Amino acid sequence: MLFRLGDLLAVPTGVGEAARAAVLAGLCLTAIVALQSATGIGHLASSLGSTVIVAFLLPDSAFARPRIILAGHAVSSLTGWAVAILLGPSPWAAALAVGLAIVVMQALHCMQPPAGGDPILIVGADPAMAVASVAIGAIVVAAAAWLYRLSRRSVRASGS
Repeated sequence: MLFRLGDLLAVPTGVGEAARAAVLAGLCLTAIVALQSATGIGHLASSLGSTVIVAFLLPDSAFARPRIILAGHAVSSLTGWAVAILLGPSPWAAALAVGLAIVVMQALHCMQPPAGGDPILIVGADPAMAVASVAIGAIVVAAAAWLYRLSRRSVRASGS
């Protein structure tokens, strides 16, 4: 499915919208950190910071869809894990894993640009722990994005 560039880059200009997105992003990342601390899985993936920006500042973007958030991070993380197993940790392996993740996400129609950074974390760390960290974060962000999209839909439907 093709998107017009303007649709993907339509950033809300209101300070109120940006403030709401900032608060929601902060709360979402705080929830991820709390959950990771409680489970002992403790890497806050930088890609999740980019994902919450997309989810809450650009909620109408295709990249903000919960399915895309989950699938993109899953595909990218698993690609990074596979490359880490095959080639071991190195900058070359991380670069290759990012490239492969892009191809696989595009082929599976689950392109999530922030998830493209997941293989860098995964190849350079304990892959199983890093994948678990990204998974926890992606699930929390996708759930929060789904709730946010649902609340926006109900507000529009009520005319408020």
